[in-house]
Amino acid sequence: MNKIYDIGCWVSTEDGYGQILYNRPLYIEEFTLASKDSIIGEFDKIIYICKVFCGFEGKIKSRFLIKSYTSVQDMSKKDEKIVQKIKAENPEEYKNYITEEGKEFLLRQVFLTFKVDNNQVNEVIEKISNVNRQLKPSFTFKEFAKEFAKNDMPFSYQEFYKKGQVYNMSEVVTLRFDSILYATKKKESIFNNVVAIKI
Repeated sequence: MNKIYDIGCWVSTEDGYGQILYNRPLYIEEFTLASKDSIIGEFDKIIYICKVFCGFEGKIKSRFLIKSYTSVQDMSKKDEKIVQKIKAENPEEYKNYITEEGKEFLLRQVFLTFKVDNNQVNEVIEKISNVNRQLKPSFTFKEFAKEFAKNDMPFSYQEFYKKGQVYNMSEVVTLRFDSILYATKKKESIFNNVVAIKI
């Protein structure tokens, strides 16, 4: 595993220099199994949520970026000097950076697609809406599966198309799971919403 950066660390991102607000370790879950060799509960990757202060040339962001990254790097001595110079010359801007809440509503979305007859689409959308209402405001995929099982669905929650599988767009419905700020609990993703959509 590569180096894990702690919350508050200054790092270099693909958009400039900033601090880590959250580090979210993601693990293999039932819906992310990539191959037969994958193991549920096995470490997958870390998502870093960072607030970017300035670009590589030292220009302060007019609106502080809050973005997610799968990779960040240590700042070099040169990078650190650039940031220290900006802090010293622009104390008010730096104060704003430290105290300002991010305006971005950073959302992770997981999409699972299932085969459904056209005449069942509206029924599925309605039933998933009911499942969502029964779930707590924050729930795991396992908790979703338990609630899902209480409804008479035309498919199993495990029958989603895996990555790379080909399907007919006119014969599917997609479940979209939303997770605010890539939240996790132990080795499970935390979701805040699930909806069925017909594309």
